[in-house]
Amino acid sequence: MDRKKFTSHIIVFLASMPVISVVNNILKYSIGEVKLRFRTRLTQYLYDEYLKGFTYYKMSNLDNRIANADQLLTTDVDKFCETVTDLYSNISKPLLDIVIYVYRLTMGLGGKTPALLIAYLIVAGFFLTYLRRPTGRMTVTEQKLEGEFRYINSRLITNSEEVAFYQGNQREKLTLLASFEKLTSHLRRFLEFRVGMGVIDNIVAKYFATVVGFYSVSIPFFAAKHPLLMGCGKEERYRRYYEYGRMLVKLAEAIGRLVLSGREMTRLAGFTTRVTDLIKVLKDLNQGHYVRTMVTGSKSTASNSTHDGTTTLDINLKDCVLRLIGNKTKMNIKILPGCDEVKSILIA
Repeated sequence: MDRKKFTSHIIVFLASMPVISVVNNILKYSIGEVKLRFRTRLTQYLYDEYLKGFTYYKMSNLDNRIANADQLLTTDVDKFCETVTDLYSNISKPLLDIVIYVYRLTMGLGGKTPALLIAYLIVAGFFLTYLRRPTGRMTVTEQKLEGEFRYINSRLITNSEEVAFYQGNQREKLTLLASFEKLTSHLRRFLEFRVGMGVIDNIVAKYFATVVGFYSVSIPFFAAKHPLLMGCGKEERYRRYYEYGRMLVKLAEAIGRLVLSGREMTRLAGFTTRVTDLIKVLKDLNQGHYVRTMVTGSKSTASNSTHDGTTTLDINLKDCVLRLIGNKTKMNIKILPGCDEVKSILIA
């Protein structure tokens, strides 16, 4: 034992700790900066489209595909950008670790050991991705229900005077609680699904990966005539097995993190759907294409609009009350012979 050499190594390690700490926090800062820049550019683009002309008015009054634009422009965009940056972080570092440890193991034990681990990575990735398919759909539903619940609350605040005048607090309470019940029921189902997937993820991406790794690294050590270990005694083989075994554990951990990053990718698919729908609706509105679904009685009524502000409706006259508001509103009604339907053109 060389005490002086040991002490000098401890001193070097202590001296390098501040540098290590700075580097780690710079990496965190860079990831946060990427998220902020991504969100800034995406938000600027969306608001350029949202506030172009009267698009914001058209989305609220002429088109009903999106009822909670504030939810999409704020919360969904933030979660989308956060998920993208987290996915980048969870993929880039494991990939670097895999490249380094595969190279070291290949140089020391040959290519068979890392090849088995890479094959397991591919199989496990496809298997877990197949099981995670409902995550994207459930994420979209969660954000829609969150937006609806937020919209009902904001609607109550906006129309609080009318609700108080008509004493509609109990009705609004029932509406709010019904929306909250739908949200919590979905969140509970989503939670149960995530717990079940978490168990499978841990088994496949961590424990099985470690078992496969130890088996793979043991193959060359049990081969008496392995070209890279010939001439090594038992002690040397044990030392190398310990050294390469630690590399293997690190490689298995990197593979596990890479496989588990599929969870973020599946969740990102849900947020991508939400943001893509918003961009599509904004482009349609800026081009003068509106889609509105109206409900009369038990039937739904489709509405198609054009860029000149003219809206064509197919409605049913049964139990239908037509009300004209303002002096500038014009309605041309054409009653089809032999039926109770009316085709009306509203000119704004």
